Amino acid sequence: MYNEGKVPFELKENQYLIVKASDSGSTFYCYENGQLRKFTGGSIKTIKDTTPVLLEQPKQKQEDKKPSAKKYSKGKNVVITPRNEEQVCAFDLMKDPTKTVKLLTGTWGTGKTLILVSAALEALKQGRFERIV
Repeated sequence: MYNEGKVPFELKENQYLIVKASDSGSTFYCYENGQLRKFTGGSIKTIKDTTPVLLEQPKQKQEDKKPSAKKYSKGKNVVITPRNEEQVCAFDLMKDPTKTVKLLTGTWGTGKTLILVSAALEALKQGRFERIV
């Protein structure tokens, strides 16, 4: 199907196709401009996580009246990777700069907001956008 460039059924523009093979896993395609584009899963690198994380809880003696200082770690870079086949397609959509309008649908808890916000932060960090509204 991929070698011949023909699809045995009708696909809509920007529709994703997951071909599952019993022995080698899944192959991912996106139908663009009348052709199938093969792609693989990727990851999204977000900006540094600035949420402070408590390293250790300082021990306090009972006679100490002032609490001692708490130690926090500085943030770390976070890399988000897809957890299932649908998220592989969502990552491809979010990272494609040629598609200006992007829409993810699905039930709650599937990672839509995480993927959208992470991709937006990555694009902001790379200078593709000036701000996120």
